[in-house]
Formats: sequence, structure tokens, C-alpha cells
Amino acid sequence: MASKRPLYDVLGVSKDTNASEIARVYRQLALKYHPDRNPEGAAKFKEIANAYSVLSDPEKRRVYDSTGVDPSVGMDMGSEVTAAQRSAEMRERVQMFYASYAGSPEETSDVIERFNKCKGNFRRMVLTELLFDNGKVDEVKRLQDLVHALVKQGKLKCTEAWKVTCTDAACKQIEKTMQKERKRAAEALKSMGLSSAEQEGDRMQALQSIIAGDQEKQWTDMVSHLAEKYAKPKKSQAKTKRSEDKAEKAAGTQRKKVKK
Repeated sequence: MASKRPLYDVLGVSKDTNASEIARVYRQLALKYHPDRNPEGAAKFKEIANAYSVLSDPEKRRVYDSTGVDPSVGMDMGSEVTAAQRSAEMRERVQMFYASYAGSPEETSDVIERFNKCKGNFRRMVLTELLFDNGKVDEVKRLQDLVHALVKQGKLKCTEAWKVTCTDAACKQIEKTMQKERKRAAEALKSMGLSSAEQEGDRMQALQSIIAGDQEKQWTDMVSHLAEKYAKPKKSQAKTKRSEDKAEKAAGTQRKKVKK
């Protein structure tokens, strides 16, 4: 379902905002409302994704500016051809999003903010705070290197939690956890009856396909899955968190002894 609000209002930008600024605003809103991070923001994320899909496309934006009509409104979404085209378009937009976000100043700013929020706990930061999972196995290492560089530059403080969670062994465990989550997501998508092409795509691409097709039941099922995932952490994850907290506490006690 298309938004009833003006698309520029959805993103909170003016009509004369340039493409790069629209992309920047979209990245910030996507991080804030993406269901992986904010299950209650699913409807908002869906609205944002639709607005961005129009305003990031020069031709669609021109039509919208001239007529005030959302090009996606009135499309026969019951048509398999139309749905496939819309799905492919959204996947392309998501790929462009990742390509422009990874390594950008916005990502660096987000990493600094999330690092401080998590007090340097790299595992917690990657699994619950950052939006970057595009299925590439080297992404955790890329983020690890980025944080190392920021610490070296003095932009981040090396905390005890960082020392515990930044090791190569810890990063491998993070990647294993992410692989399990991808598998669970793929199984959930399969149970929703998505096509094999969508099952083979990453979770974000499949999510965008759901948005594009406006499949309300599938969207609700996905949000429920994500809510369950983050509202009820697994015992192993809880155990890992307790271990990390104990390590932080022990390190703090040791520092006090040294000061004495």
C-alpha cells in the first residue's frame, strides 16, 4: 500500500533536496526503523522504502513532481510480471544502498555512535545495532578493521569489552551466529512461499520483495519472526553476554587493584 502522505514528507526533506541528500536521509531512517533493529517500526520502514524507491529514481521523481502521483499507485501488483519487475527494482535499490553506505562517512559515524552505546562490545554492536548484513562473509572483518583504525586514530576509546570481543576468535563466533540467523531467515522465507530466486537472495533483498509486492501476511509473519528473535534472546546468546559482562567486571576490579 502506498503512503497517503507526500513522499517528501515521509523522508522529511524538501522538494528541492538533491539525490545525495535523499540517499543520506534514507540511510539514517533505514537504520532507525528497519525491522531487524526495530520490529515496531515495520510500517514506518515500509513507508520509507516506498518513498525512497520513487525519489531515488530520476524518471519516477520527475513524474511525481509533475503530477503529484506516486508511480507505484494503481500498478497491478497481482500481475506476476509486475511483481517481479518491482521486486527486481527494489533489490537493485538495496544493492545500491549497500554499495554507497559501506565505507561512507555515514557508516563511520554510525559505527562510532554504536560502539559508544555498546561500550565497545563488538559482538553486541554488530548483531544488534548495525545495518550492514549483505551476506558477505568478510563484512565482520571489515567492520573489525574499521573499529581498529578508529581506536588507533583516537576517535574511539579502547574499552575492556572491546578487548574481549574484538579477537579473531570472537569475530569467527559472530560470523557463525550470523550464518545461523541467515539460515533461519531463509527457512522463514521458504515457509512464506517466496520464489526460489528470493530464497537465494539475502534477507534484506527478500524483505524488499515483500515490501514491493505489498504482501501483508508475509510482512506480518516476517516482523513476528524478527520480534521473536530480538525479544527472546537464545540461551547461548544470553550466556555469551553474561560471560562478556563478567569479563568487563573482572577487568574493572583489576584496574582498581592496580590503582591501589
